[in-house]
Amino acid sequence: MSEVLVAGILDFWFGPLNAEGMPEKKEKQPSWFKKDPEFDQRIQKQYGNLMEMAPMGAYDRFANTPEGRTALLILLDQFPRNLFRGKPRAFYTDEKAVVQAREATLKGEHLSLPLAYAYFVLMPFMHSESLEMQDLGLKHFKELEAKASGAGKEMIKGAVDYMNQHRDIIVKFGRFPHRNEILGRESTPEEITFLKNGGPTF
Repeated sequence: MSEVLVAGILDFWFGPLNAEGMPEKKEKQPSWFKKDPEFDQRIQKQYGNLMEMAPMGAYDRFANTPEGRTALLILLDQFPRNLFRGKPRAFYTDEKAVVQAREATLKGEHLSLPLAYAYFVLMPFMHSESLEMQDLGLKHFKELEAKASGAGKEMIKGAVDYMNQHRDIIVKFGRFPHRNEILGRESTPEEITFLKNGGPTF
């Protein structure tokens, strides 16, 4: 059953991969980064039921293989952002995701997986409000950039740029100000000014 779920999640998110480790279907990549209610509804229909048990570790066994851990990280770090936009629950499994991402990088899985898989294995570092995790994410994305080629290299180069943007915000504020309202945190005057002046909300 685990193998079927893992294969299903990977196929849903990535589809078949080309020789560069990137999705063959060009429509896959835009779905990752834009707000698309139809795409969110597809996630809800196919995998929404998994979100009740995921925070309790019901699918941690997926991490027994690098590919399985990739599927687990899609489940913990990506699906919540689609299914719970603008709600605290969007970030509920972030810490679990960081633990899995850390384990993956300690084992070097991000350097052996297909490039698109590795990208999402590292994404929890970018989402973390810990400067230590931001630093690790920047380090590991640069490792990927060094080994990537073709269109994949452009994607990873963009990720390095985004990592720097995320890291700069954590250095300045110690958190992401755009999450404050969602999480019921009081914003400082500096954070309010930052957001009013068009600071990134990712």
